[in-house]
Amino acid sequence: MSFAALAAAVTWICLAAGSAWAQDTIDDGRGLADVGPAATPAPSAAAPSTEPAPLLGKVSLAGTLQGADRIEDLEKFLDLRLPTRWDEATQARLRNDIEATGYQVRTELRPLAQAGPPDTPPQYELIVHLTPLRVVRRIYVQGNWPIFSVDILSYMTWRTGYRLPEGDALAAEISKQEGELVSFLQRKGYYGAAVVIELSWPPDKPGLVDVYVRVRLNAGFLRLRYNVGEIRASGFSLMSREQLADFFDHCCLWFGRTSTERLNDDFKRLIDYYQSQGYVGVRLTKREVHPDPRQRRVDLDLAIEERRRITLLFPGSKRIKTDDLKAAVTIFRDNYASANELDESARNIFRLYQQRGFFEARVNWRWRDRTGDPMQVEFQIYEGPQFKVRELDFVSDDPAAPLHYSEARLGELITTRRYPRLGAIGLGQGGFASAIQIEQDVRRLEEFYRREGYPQPRVLAYVARSRGALESAPLLGLDTATDIARLDADLVVRFAIREGRREVVDAVEVEFVGAHSQTEAQVRKVLAMSADKPYTLEALEGDKQSLLRLFSSVGRPYAAIDAAQSTWNEAHDRVVMHWRIEEGEPVVFGPVLIRGNFVTRESLIRSDLPFRPGDPYDFQKLMEAQQNLLSRQIFNSVRITPNPGETDEFRLEARQKGWKLNRNPIPILIEVIERYDSVGELNVAVGVSTDNPFYGTASYVWRNVLGIGTEVEVRGEFGVRVQSLLLRIAQPRLWSRFLRLDLSGFWRNENRYSVGLVNFYGANAELTRAFYTSADDQGRLLQPTVRIFTRLELNFSQIQVPLYRAEGTTSLPSNGDQTQSLKLSAGIVWERREGLEAPGLRVRGRPVPINPVMPYSGFLVSGQVTGSLCCSLDANSFDGDGSFIALAFQSMFLKPHGPVLRQEDGWPYYGMRRFNIKLNLRVNYGIPLLRPALPVVERFFAGGDTTTRGYDNDALRADEVRAPIGSLFGDIAYRVVPQGGNVRILSQIEWEFAISQKLPWPWVGALFLDTGAVFDGWDQLRWNDFRFSVGLSLLRLLTPFGPISLDYAYPLTLPGQDPLLQSDRWKYEPAYAHFPGRIHFTWGMPLSF
Repeated sequence: MSFAALAAAVTWICLAAGSAWAQDTIDDGRGLADVGPAATPAPSAAAPSTEPAPLLGKVSLAGTLQGADRIEDLEKFLDLRLPTRWDEATQARLRNDIEATGYQVRTELRPLAQAGPPDTPPQYELIVHLTPLRVVRRIYVQGNWPIFSVDILSYMTWRTGYRLPEGDALAAEISKQEGELVSFLQRKGYYGAAVVIELSWPPDKPGLVDVYVRVRLNAGFLRLRYNVGEIRASGFSLMSREQLADFFDHCCLWFGRTSTERLNDDFKRLIDYYQSQGYVGVRLTKREVHPDPRQRRVDLDLAIEERRRITLLFPGSKRIKTDDLKAAVTIFRDNYASANELDESARNIFRLYQQRGFFEARVNWRWRDRTGDPMQVEFQIYEGPQFKVRELDFVSDDPAAPLHYSEARLGELITTRRYPRLGAIGLGQGGFASAIQIEQDVRRLEEFYRREGYPQPRVLAYVARSRGALESAPLLGLDTATDIARLDADLVVRFAIREGRREVVDAVEVEFVGAHSQTEAQVRKVLAMSADKPYTLEALEGDKQSLLRLFSSVGRPYAAIDAAQSTWNEAHDRVVMHWRIEEGEPVVFGPVLIRGNFVTRESLIRSDLPFRPGDPYDFQKLMEAQQNLLSRQIFNSVRITPNPGETDEFRLEARQKGWKLNRNPIPILIEVIERYDSVGELNVAVGVSTDNPFYGTASYVWRNVLGIGTEVEVRGEFGVRVQSLLLRIAQPRLWSRFLRLDLSGFWRNENRYSVGLVNFYGANAELTRAFYTSADDQGRLLQPTVRIFTRLELNFSQIQVPLYRAEGTTSLPSNGDQTQSLKLSAGIVWERREGLEAPGLRVRGRPVPINPVMPYSGFLVSGQVTGSLCCSLDANSFDGDGSFIALAFQSMFLKPHGPVLRQEDGWPYYGMRRFNIKLNLRVNYGIPLLRPALPVVERFFAGGDTTTRGYDNDALRADEVRAPIGSLFGDIAYRVVPQGGNVRILSQIEWEFAISQKLPWPWVGALFLDTGAVFDGWDQLRWNDFRFSVGLSLLRLLTPFGPISLDYAYPLTLPGQDPLLQSDRWKYEPAYAHFPGRIHFTWGMPLSF
């Protein structure tokens, strides 16, 4: 058969993934008989006891207690209801409960005095001897600089609250921890390091242990790691000793010193270099590392086996780069050039061609020269035409049964795409098809139909060069013969679908056994499989779990749920779901014990619990309590365990021996690991920003002052244009967890574009009330959607008299003044903006949290009113005429639209769309009470990166002052004086479009129109006060911390408007300012007023 005939024969492809119409062997009910596990497993037959267990009449606890524990609290936690038998089940439960609370236990039985008739069974007193287990209270790391303490702690299994073993086991564990830390330090390059772990505890509290990790790096004052010394090498013919030494040379000081990790990287780079030269089978046969503590260096002893080189040839390859073909070859990855590896390499090259649209490509290999040096391997390639998917459709395989889903809906499920319109210039994704890709799409479609209630769908894929060829085999052969010599061709992909029988829910019946607290309507509300919804086993299990969560949230955690009595019709396409529910007895919360709070007060933790002992048991309240504690940011972890003694091993033993486990009330154990001991966090950073070109910051934060959850923060910033200092004290939970109080004092010195050098200092108090409207599937509240706040601020500001400069944008022709203001503000924020993760959460049935940092969809509406008493104070007078009222409003709307961008195509987030409309409107309105204008420092300005792009900072409304520089040449200098105003209106309209997914974050672009207006009053507003700019952003990355964007904006001058420094500006300013328009670097959209 000729190659052309072979190509024609394989062009018609019919892929059938999965079974095709297998016999229906599913019984009526399809798994419905075994969906509701009973609250207690069916007891197995236990061997009858010859003697009854001792009867307990009294329980006494003795020994040393932990922290704030009391005897009566532990007795309530154990909940031994007397009289009771001291049988095996009771002994196991008591032992597990006590060990879970952090004690070693030893029990003793003593007979009680006989009371009552002679035939009364004897009773015993159970004496429980308690010994606290030693736990880690704090871990101190010393001598570890320049290695961070967190790195040291990450290699230790001990944490705050860790229970230490006793005796020889403790000594063995300490030795193991020391060895692991020494190994870690040696990997970091400190080959002479030593670690000693010491334990210390106060005499009155021997159970609370402080751990001291004493590190000796033995690296001198500068803490320099070992350097690379002598390199003994054998077998290296490709390079000289000097070239070999360059692989292990890394500059100087800390940066040039070596470590085990760096040496491993160097060895890998060495092998990669050899492989790039064609040495496929190269390997290091000897790689010994010899530390020399005396000379503080590492000697290397290396031996290499180079073997013969292999040259790769790719005859026939014209349209794919040689580097891409070499990357698909596996012999370099596995260091072996066997026939199997070359076969796998040929298959990888074939897959690469198919992914690029060469659907008829063929790849073979052969040894061209196996005896020479280098050897030569030839991959013979027939590329064929590059097929672009021009048409993609979905049809029913049964003409009498049309499809129930649109092509748009089915197209979202597959990875095969039509060739994009801008694909010729590298924009867009997809457009090619491979056999493997189409086969995977077939499986995706079948899985989708199964989720929709079609138990046995069948999907076939057909591929041809034209739509007519799909209908005619002779025409298919003619197309193949005609296009065999073409470089490009079209491809038509068709998915023929036979949906088959769909199983749906006909009706839902609910039967309660015994007394019940929930109504039938409440049960139906949590069921996903309602009338006319698809029936699947996954949905059945999901409904069962939803019912268990429902009853666990209303005090019935031991409810028995069964759907075995559901019935099918004769056609087996409609089922009547019959849920049989036995709620059982009401269950309440038992006593609560807290562990791990060595600094935090127990009363603070209990105040965050939404339940008390005796309240109806609600599993969601446990999740809510965990969220409340974690949201304080004073704990690294929080674990809340109901009935802590009921471990997995205990449940298995109970199942085997038939013990009843329906405990009521249910005790709760809360274990926390504190984030702060007696100090907070110190952070130092440097950076660049638009308002402060270069700056450094330092902050100290302690969120658990005196163990009461109060936050204290001190933050300072020192930069080119801004210097500031802030002291903040906050109570995150004031009286309730929805109320927050912040007290701040501040000082700020800022060189503003608008008014020059300004000095601020003052204090404010802010009270915020949050409203939560949604929770996740475990009951944890998400971020608040509505916040109401009020703020009281006392502010002192002083404008310094600026020096005259010939040009610039920061000069201000005004005298310095001092202004004192007392402001009272109130506002409301309605926040429903969602992040890129929102579609993925919805598809899993999870609630979507608010994401104000990286919003992608949703809206924001906020408003604020401020009343200010402003006074100017100098040596001779007091003037309160600057008082005013200010109103602020902001709204933001984000709407993604267009085709869905799939994760299979490389997009990092599920459900992203090709386009996004972003609208943002901000209005500020100041109403002077006694003057015609607001005080200078309170005026509103616009122009710049975050307001109206295309204009200078704060220069949207400005005056241009010109004056001669001197009398010799007659040159005219100018300066821009931003004027500001009482009213400011800003708007942004953006149309964002996705460009590529090949960067670490989604790369998008945007077209935008910015509008801004600054004026003194509505009665003075003119149409030409509005300034417009248009722009383009081709470099915008959607990071988790907000979009990073490089924008170009061009200001528009409409008829009747005065140009803003258009001609003369370009004459006098530096060369970089001659380009019309402005380039702006922004990070995020405006988030506040």
